[in-house]
Amino acid sequence: MSLRIKPQPWQRLVHDSYASLPQAWKPPLRFQSLEESPSLQEPRLVQAAGQAMLVHPLQSAFLGGSAQRSEVKWPERFLHTFGEVRLCGDQARIFFEDESTIGPGTGVWAERAAKIRRPLPGMRGRACGEVFHLTGEDHDNRAHFLFEYLPRLHVSRRVREEGMGLLVAPGHARWQSRYLDLLGIPAERLMEGSPGTLRASKLEFVPLLGGDDQYPHMGDPVRFGEMLAEIHREIRRRGWAGQEAGGGQRGRTLLWISRRDAPGRRLANEDELIQTAKAWYAEVRVVVLSGLPFEEQIRLVNHHDHLAGAHGQGMHLSALTRGKRVMFLEQGKRTRDGSWGAAFRNAAELAGNESVSLHSGIAYAGMGRDWHYPREKFEADLRRLAGIGPQISLGTT
Repeated sequence: MSLRIKPQPWQRLVHDSYASLPQAWKPPLRFQSLEESPSLQEPRLVQAAGQAMLVHPLQSAFLGGSAQRSEVKWPERFLHTFGEVRLCGDQARIFFEDESTIGPGTGVWAERAAKIRRPLPGMRGRACGEVFHLTGEDHDNRAHFLFEYLPRLHVSRRVREEGMGLLVAPGHARWQSRYLDLLGIPAERLMEGSPGTLRASKLEFVPLLGGDDQYPHMGDPVRFGEMLAEIHREIRRRGWAGQEAGGGQRGRTLLWISRRDAPGRRLANEDELIQTAKAWYAEVRVVVLSGLPFEEQIRLVNHHDHLAGAHGQGMHLSALTRGKRVMFLEQGKRTRDGSWGAAFRNAAELAGNESVSLHSGIAYAGMGRDWHYPREKFEADLRRLAGIGPQISLGTT
């Protein structure tokens, strides 16, 4: 049922222009809570509320002292079914027949007024049939897609089994289909959205699974781990995993995932650190992911014993392997619970790896700015890690 909607630059231009008009020139936005929205049927519970303590064995062994733990909480979430709605912008914000939209609390859309795209007066939008909502803010980021958007679909088993179309952001179906394919979703079920307005005759919707104080919104770690396990089984079935290795001393091969082609937040002295790592590993391979086929990316992370790289979306690949030792290089002095640094570490451990966050000890350089990790500290970090045996754990108690 695949429907490709062309980029429609005029739609983007018109909707962006309307959004940029002074607020006084437009009807005020009217919000209603998700619970008060006009559902076609009783919302179906897909995630019960809960909390868990995650333990981080390698981080504990690396730092010494008391065990390193972090607490995560998540709310109950429901699958909501709506009748005819309009979906506006590449985030597909939902608008109902009375022109109201769902207020803050779902985590799916940007909430600043300037970011909200709304239907143009008198425009019904192009029909797109019955779809499951699988887009939102940061839809262009692979880590967001794996950690936040795929779990919304994974907990909605009825949608997966019934074969409903999946509405994804315009221009992103090609790469997102590769992740969905690992969950058994064929590309034919994907429908690219529009920068303008679409009209769905039926819409299935699940908010992001995390609570307001948890970012990113991964939800119940057990369910997230189950999703990763399903992906891993498919990777092994396809022969992309090779022979799984332990994360400690065996093999001593390191895959370094570089950000040198990123628009910002690059590791300024990366080459120096790579040279330092070569003294500790039998093999160090450096990869830049852009232009590298998805299958090859997965093969590479599965065929090396250790993974390392600066904080960034490329390190989400550590969740697509298991049995590895993963090193995340970060700015500052510690990883805050509920941060993206914590999310990468937690995801790697829930996937069946051991992971450690290595901190530069230097203050945050600023939004989008390149940063530096002292070579002497990195060498000391590697020396300390070399003396720590395997600590692999799924990370939940």
